[in-house]
Amino acid sequence: MGLKDDIFKKREFFMKKTIFIITTSFSLLLVGCVADEKAIDTVETETTTKTVFEPFEENGKYGYKANGKIVISAQYDGIWYFDGELAKVNQQGKFGFINKQGKIVIPIQYDLASSFKENLARVYKNGQCGFINKQGKEVTPLQYDWADNFNEGLATVEKNKKYGFVNTQGKIVIPLQYEWVSNFSEGLAFVEKNNQLELINQQGKVIIPLQYDWAEAFSNGLAVVTKNNKSGFINKQAQEVIPLKYDWAEPFNNGLAKVKKDGKEFYINTKGEFVKY
Repeated sequence: MGLKDDIFKKREFFMKKTIFIITTSFSLLLVGCVADEKAIDTVETETTTKTVFEPFEENGKYGYKANGKIVISAQYDGIWYFDGELAKVNQQGKFGFINKQGKIVIPIQYDLASSFKENLARVYKNGQCGFINKQGKEVTPLQYDWADNFNEGLATVEKNKKYGFVNTQGKIVIPLQYEWVSNFSEGLAFVEKNNQLELINQQGKVIIPLQYDWAEAFSNGLAVVTKNNKSGFINKQAQEVIPLKYDWAEPFNNGLAKVKKDGKEFYINTKGEFVKY
């Protein structure tokens, strides 16, 4: 199995899998995990009232308390912390969103739902995927087989094993013509078409074709690339600034990247210099 095949299988697995986690440590009660989402979101604190909505459990159902008082009764099978004015809830296997008054703002009708990112959430219904806004309006029809969260104003969508990008208005801005794509990062994305890896901008223009087996999104101005099972880094001009000499490499984060060579794992800086084990 190739690396891309393995990632495709993981995408399909996480898209279909819904995990519910129940814990009482640190006063955290349920929460859920849906398709690439964090199990627990940050608790939203009102800057004006300092009210914190805390999950609680009662007879196997979940609701919210504020200042120790029940404000939304325990009626849901799964809940998330509030993200702004909305919280994702699960009832009888379906997902929707409620506000802080307990009113259902977005009907509990979806088979899967992500949290909102760039004011849009991915939702799945009857095997099809699309995006909704915070008013519950479908920004894109539920017509795709798979989609990723928005990043830098664009989201990956897939239909019939072809990938492209839509914008936050739901318009297809880069046609579904690729066998594989990365998310946009720092204004650029990697795509594969006819077994040729390319680097494109947000208008879909090919910056340069690439002779690599694999690439990951840019971070700190550099991207991991792999060829013949060796990894290194290129810059945005596709120049190899750190040679392909590692068994594997992770993207840079805060100026450091974790790599492995000769059985040893260690960190390098953006110049390729050893920093620490």
